[in-house]
Amino acid sequence: MRRLILLAFIGVLLVKNGTPSKNQKYPSHLEWLFGLNNKQDENKEESKEDNKEVNKEVNNSTVCQSQECKKIARIITESMDKTVDPCDDFYEYACGNWPKHNPLPEGKKTWSMFASAQENVKKQIKEIFDEGPKKSDPLAVKLAKKWYAVCTDTDAMEKYGLEPLVFTMSRIGGWPLIMEPDEWNEQEYSWQKINWVYKIGELFDEAHVSIDSDLDLKIYLPNYFDGLVALLDETSSRTIVNYIHWNFLSRIIRTTTSEMRKLYNAWEGKEIYGFPARWDQCTREMEMSDILAYEYVRNHFSDEILATASDMIDDIQKEVEYQIKESDWVDEDTRDFVLAKLVNMNNFVGYPDWYRNNTIVKRYFQGLVVGNSYYENTLSYDRYRKWKNLRSLLRTGEEEEEEEEEIFQISPVMVNAFFSRGDNSIALSAADFQSPLFAYDRPQVINYGIIGLIIGHEVNHGFDDDGHLYDKNGDFVEWLSAMDEAYGKRAECFVEQFNNYPVDKESNFKINNYGNKTAGENIADTMGLEAAFKAYQRRERECGKPDTVLPGHEDLTTEQLFFLSFANLWCEAAATNNATIDDAQSDVHSTGRLRVIGSVSNSRDFAEAYNCPVGSAMNPEKKCHIWK
Repeated sequence: MRRLILLAFIGVLLVKNGTPSKNQKYPSHLEWLFGLNNKQDENKEESKEDNKEVNKEVNNSTVCQSQECKKIARIITESMDKTVDPCDDFYEYACGNWPKHNPLPEGKKTWSMFASAQENVKKQIKEIFDEGPKKSDPLAVKLAKKWYAVCTDTDAMEKYGLEPLVFTMSRIGGWPLIMEPDEWNEQEYSWQKINWVYKIGELFDEAHVSIDSDLDLKIYLPNYFDGLVALLDETSSRTIVNYIHWNFLSRIIRTTTSEMRKLYNAWEGKEIYGFPARWDQCTREMEMSDILAYEYVRNHFSDEILATASDMIDDIQKEVEYQIKESDWVDEDTRDFVLAKLVNMNNFVGYPDWYRNNTIVKRYFQGLVVGNSYYENTLSYDRYRKWKNLRSLLRTGEEEEEEEEEIFQISPVMVNAFFSRGDNSIALSAADFQSPLFAYDRPQVINYGIIGLIIGHEVNHGFDDDGHLYDKNGDFVEWLSAMDEAYGKRAECFVEQFNNYPVDKESNFKINNYGNKTAGENIADTMGLEAAFKAYQRRERECGKPDTVLPGHEDLTTEQLFFLSFANLWCEAAATNNATIDDAQSDVHSTGRLRVIGSVSNSRDFAEAYNCPVGSAMNPEKKCHIWK
């Protein structure tokens, strides 16, 4: 009903405005490990002076005094509730005061370190684009910055009003839904009869691509077109035209007036938790997303970070290899199968390779016109993208490899990471390698506890309850029954463990079969945590020099700090208990609280680090593990 009312209101506004008028010796990128070189990321010029403060010696260990150390120390200190025994409830010990010191920002229903990092990325992007075009910018960046400037100029949008939209709709015959019956003649339209050969040729002509009658066209979804023809044949012209106009209108109204943007947000259900600032909305625009990400990487990511990330992945994958080789229940054929998958796992880190190809960057928006009207810019981009897609259809495989920007598994500006079973790969974005998730000038145990956990989590998705059934090439392969049964028994341990947890501690609310729904993520968390911890321990032994100590936490061992850092990744605040429950019901990930207590409860390393007695809440006798 609400949507019908909104639709009617939009129609009234259009009628009212109906007059048509417009990313030993160690390699340089590893020298930062364990205090070998207290070097801050070279891209963060503004913090270099702050990091010149002298480190202090305490009990033969160096207390880090950099701004990054002070920052993460403050986050960890403020989050902790030291009145709680870590062996009773490690989440409350590590995160009990997180909500107190991290109130929900306006418009947010939950808040976490992940969310904070994403918000920081948005602000970094805003700073870049608020500077405006620079002479040294590639043309594509200049166009993107102009797009952003026009997108944020709401005064100009109000000035243009609805006239450009009404003009467009009138030019193509009007919208029957808001016209009088005698104003629209159905007989003038023959939407049901389409000359597909002519229409396809016309589309390529618009893209300035010549084709002839000998061109072979491969129809990707022939059944769709068969169904489309049948649907067009049995649907009235008035209904078809109304649909086409509404499909266009429902996407384009956000480019006009503030009143229309409010209606668009209401239609999309975005008004529930408030509206983001206009600059925030504009940085989310898909039209400029690739170049926006390119410019972010150019300013906030480096080859040094990329090399460090790759080495951390190698370290963690090596620990997973040790786990598999030491497993006493896996037969040789299955072990070979699993190890082959691990060795052949592809890593995508930071950004796509085409960012380094100046030719592609220079011509990225070739042919796109960006003017002073946000409405016209949006239509212009739609045409440009359509033409670009059509031209790409006629490229040879060699041309595509040389010239076309490839699809990357994850946006470089999205704080997230993925495992893809189809091509046996993990992907981490450039935005993942920023403070507070990652930094050079702080105890590196923290990096392994946070970004190392994320890496370990994604690697272990290759061996979770679903991923283990796909081989090194991403093809589905069933395990032999004995091995499948042995694996299933271990996976079921995770299911039972998380079925017993309430998703909301205060109300003791449980979700039926919650352990089954979240099993893959819980397996990846537990196994990833162990891999990251073992990788850090091995790196520290090889280094032969103690890691630096976090100020204010000199009483903690590095092992304790590792698990404390891990827990901080999942500290969260929620608007209401219901918000937590609602998210838990729809999310395949466990709640932040359960990701912490579930993983540490399965960790013998955690129990040893915090000296938790066997049988305590965080050190149960029964522990879940895939390879043991």
